[in-house]
Amino acid sequence: MEKDRVAPIPPALKGIRAIVHIDLDAFYCQVEQNRLELDSNLAVCVQQWQGLIAVNYPARALGIKRHATVSDALQLAREKNAPIRFVHVATYAPGETEPKHHESERVSSATHKVSLEPYRRASKKIFQVFAKFTSHIQKASVDEGYLDLTENANRLIAEDLAAGKIDGAEEEEGPIVEWDDFSILVSNKPQPLVTPPNPSSDSEPSPVTPVDPLPAQPSALASTSESSDLPTTNPPYDEISSPPPHPRTPSPYPEAPNTRTVSRGWGDLQLCYAAKIAKQIRTAVWDELHYTCSAGISHNKMLSKLCSGLNKPNKQTVLRETLVTQFMRELPFTKIRMLGGKLGHEVEEQLSVEKAGDLWKFPLAHLQKLFGVQMGLWLHDIVRGVSTEEVKEVTKTKSFMSAKSLRPPVKDMSEYRHWFGILAAELYVRLQDDWEDNGRWPKTMVISLRTPHLDKSRSHPFPPRSNTFTADTLVHRAMDLLKQEDHNKIFPCFRLSMQVTGLQGEKGTGDITKWMKSAEQGDSARGVLPAPTTVVRPSLPPAKPKGLMAFFSSATDARPAMSPSGDVDRNDDGTAPSDTEAGSAVAEEILESMREDETDDDDDGGSGAGTGEGGSDAVDVDALIPEPRSVSTYVCDNCGETVPETSRGEHTDWHFAVRLSHEERKSSVLRGGLSQSSPGAMGTRGKRKSLGNRGTQGGTIPKRAKGEERPTGTLKQFFGTGAK
Repeated sequence: MEKDRVAPIPPALKGIRAIVHIDLDAFYCQVEQNRLELDSNLAVCVQQWQGLIAVNYPARALGIKRHATVSDALQLAREKNAPIRFVHVATYAPGETEPKHHESERVSSATHKVSLEPYRRASKKIFQVFAKFTSHIQKASVDEGYLDLTENANRLIAEDLAAGKIDGAEEEEGPIVEWDDFSILVSNKPQPLVTPPNPSSDSEPSPVTPVDPLPAQPSALASTSESSDLPTTNPPYDEISSPPPHPRTPSPYPEAPNTRTVSRGWGDLQLCYAAKIAKQIRTAVWDELHYTCSAGISHNKMLSKLCSGLNKPNKQTVLRETLVTQFMRELPFTKIRMLGGKLGHEVEEQLSVEKAGDLWKFPLAHLQKLFGVQMGLWLHDIVRGVSTEEVKEVTKTKSFMSAKSLRPPVKDMSEYRHWFGILAAELYVRLQDDWEDNGRWPKTMVISLRTPHLDKSRSHPFPPRSNTFTADTLVHRAMDLLKQEDHNKIFPCFRLSMQVTGLQGEKGTGDITKWMKSAEQGDSARGVLPAPTTVVRPSLPPAKPKGLMAFFSSATDARPAMSPSGDVDRNDDGTAPSDTEAGSAVAEEILESMREDETDDDDDGGSGAGTGEGGSDAVDVDALIPEPRSVSTYVCDNCGETVPETSRGEHTDWHFAVRLSHEERKSSVLRGGLSQSSPGAMGTRGKRKSLGNRGTQGGTIPKRAKGEERPTGTLKQFFGTGAK
């Protein structure tokens, strides 16, 4: 039988992985270019109010950067006599139930609410294309994801081995690998630029360029990012090639290679096959949706993420195992995910280092003494390109939030009703989409408001699906909750949010409109409200610890001052999340989706650009960036809390520590004879023992009682005495 002729997976391939990171090129701009059918040579900027949240590559060639103002970008375009198009993000206007694209002159933050829904919907279609090739997908944000193509590549290798198509498989050096030119290889030598051949001419056979199996000199890393301080072998974007073609032109991916390179080894062979699949995926995204994307291919997630940004736009880069050491030696260590923010600053301050290779001189024991056992081990490995993070399907977010920073502030009840109407319309649309896709329904509704006198959240049970329900229902209930506050304390209101939490239900299809019928019943749809839950959050302490101990700070430092979810439990059964849930299912998701540490100019939307479902929920930058260049808060999708940007580092570091602790517990023996991490030190939200017992072996953490204040996890609980 045909199946019997398929050779088994070679032993040399067992235990190594082929990971691909795919990142859309200037995603928000591409969505708007496709919608408006704009020429891709045209400079396009996506604006929110008077600030730019996305800039395409022709605009970057003019010197325009994300977060610039519209007037500054217009001036740069005029100086170079270049045409430019500004497109405002979709907004909800008063009385609208769907986000629409309004003329920027008619959009005002005083009357409109930003919506990122068009980008969430485009993202969903892109990941549906990914899913045609593999089920091993981790959505990192709205415009990027990780794909584990190990099984796909190994299966194809086995088939070609059985067919005798792989040369040198029996030789000690390993199989001969011939690389196609749609991939750029990170090398210890300058790489030739790949230029698509002229289809009207008869090209000679492409020359074969051998690739040295081992590095002989520091690698030259390719980069086109304006803000990148990596050494570059490629000229700027406008000197490499023309911008990506018009959305309706043929595929931009060249089929005929212009030059070829060869190497040897089973690991290289696996990456070569993964690169071919990555090219197929990128081509499929273009053919079906007309988006270009870049990709990085390597043996782990961290390296593939770094590679995807080296040769943007519309290219893919491969980092082979034999060049990882040289690659990491010259890499600025702040380019590594999790080391670009506060943690990276602490490492730089403690050790006076700039490049990843500078950290190699510090022994593992020294790093663990400074940063704790787990963080020290992670840091020791990551700067050498070693990472064992798996590609995991992220948990779907259990909450949706719509928030608005109010300028001018709300000063009367009619203005409250106006803004609750816009927030409710946005949540209604998202609930429709989620019910159709996932068959889920929320358990709780929460409103939060911030005034000079209040920083408060109130929650209420969400109406069941069988009840008549419209966006008006949310408005009525929100107003009822608001009226229970002291009238003198709710004005002026500077920030308002509405959230639904506890989304649950079996996967299925259906039309939510059968539940969301017309709300002509008025007050009868609202019913009698049970007593709401009120949560008043304590204010942040006036001062924070300095130095490294800022990571090991008190609970109020590591958690936000205000929680939009009140004291509502996130689990479906009403209990607090367990340490395993926090450590494995969600902390990994937050780690992948956070944008603060990333320096890739191609990220759209800054820290507010998330995924919509899985990863960090895409909270509208309207709530995060009330004015250009000013980011006040962000919403953590893991815990649904609104976090001041000044506290974001501690908050994301806490989630990162949860993941590290969970991975540590899964290993029975640590390298170097280190003891296992303490299972009692997990970052559960449940009631904890006293500080002296938090890190004890085998310690149990009882669940907190209903209504009990939610405690805070800090990094100190994870790294024990090693952080002293």
